[in-house]
Amino acid sequence: MANNVKQLMDTDWRVQASATLQADTNAAPGLVLVDISGLERWAAGSKLAVSKVFWSLGTGVATLMWNGTGGGGATTKDAIVMNGGGTYGYSPGQPALLSDAVGTNAVTGDLMIVNASGVTGTIIVECTKHVNASNVGWGG
Repeated sequence: MANNVKQLMDTDWRVQASATLQADTNAAPGLVLVDISGLERWAAGSKLAVSKVFWSLGTGVATLMWNGTGGGGATTKDAIVMNGGGTYGYSPGQPALLSDAVGTNAVTGDLMIVNASGVTGTIIVECTKHVNASNVGWGG
């Protein structure tokens, strides 16, 4: 069966996306949930942070992962691992999960869904847009 990914909103400062997973396996690098370079006002060096995530998974374990792209030194980093049902970011004091994936390519930081076994369920995320440590990104 096919997975269904939808962008729900893309504003100057945040983006929301959802995925309905249909018992498919999404091995690394995974299924693209948020394509950072396709977002409004994207500029090389832009970063995202997961501010909220909701999941309801009937089977399996899924990981939201920041994808590092490009050559030498490209890394991927787990943002959050999910199974069953749950939320993150809806309670006071839960910090945003900032992308720290690196790579030599200017397009670094897509949010991916990775799972080793067939997962069935729904994931909804809200990300906020951030400049990187050099104050670069999200130009107008």
